[in-house]
Amino acid sequence: MWGLATILHIFWTWCLKKDQSMHLQKIMLFVPVFFLGYTLIDYVYFNACPWNQANGVQYLQIVQIALITIFNTLFVGLCLFISKGWSIMRNAFTREELSSITMIVGIFYLVYSAYFIASDIPSLKIVIIVILIIMYVWVALTCVKNCLVNIRTLRSHIMITGAEEIILDALKLKKYLMVNFCAITFLFYLNKIVYNGLYTFINNNIV
Repeated sequence: MWGLATILHIFWTWCLKKDQSMHLQKIMLFVPVFFLGYTLIDYVYFNACPWNQANGVQYLQIVQIALITIFNTLFVGLCLFISKGWSIMRNAFTREELSSITMIVGIFYLVYSAYFIASDIPSLKIVIIVILIIMYVWVALTCVKNCLVNIRTLRSHIMITGAEEIILDALKLKKYLMVNFCAITFLFYLNKIVYNGLYTFINNNIV
């Protein structure tokens, strides 16, 4: 399924709609590619059962952990960029904005790495999960705040634009995209916060 999604995305973005595809649509290829890679590694991992050191399953586990860490880190960064209006309202950022996003993404990478390192130490694992939940709250609030700023800006432009139909339609479409992204991002991170929070008190697990 993920292989088909990857092929269709490449065909649609780089072949059929090459001239109309934005940077955002192209970079979203990493989502099906990640799940395709993770599914293949999972398949190899379960086929290696019974697991022992001789068949090298520890290396598959390392690759799985690396993929999960990189994917979640990239996904957080992508959410922050889109909330700032990247590829919808603008394509460039100030040095301060880039530094801020890089810092948040770097912290996420360290926290995710620390989680897997501390997976065999229950007390430390709980601390890492709590830190991760706080990070999710921080990212969710940051994304929602950025989206609301962009939505207000678009509303003011729509009011100023008046009767210029072509520009007005483009502004309304951008506003529609930002409103939906804001709602989806909020619900996504709310799910992560609640789910990980419940798992912290139930069985100290995380996804």
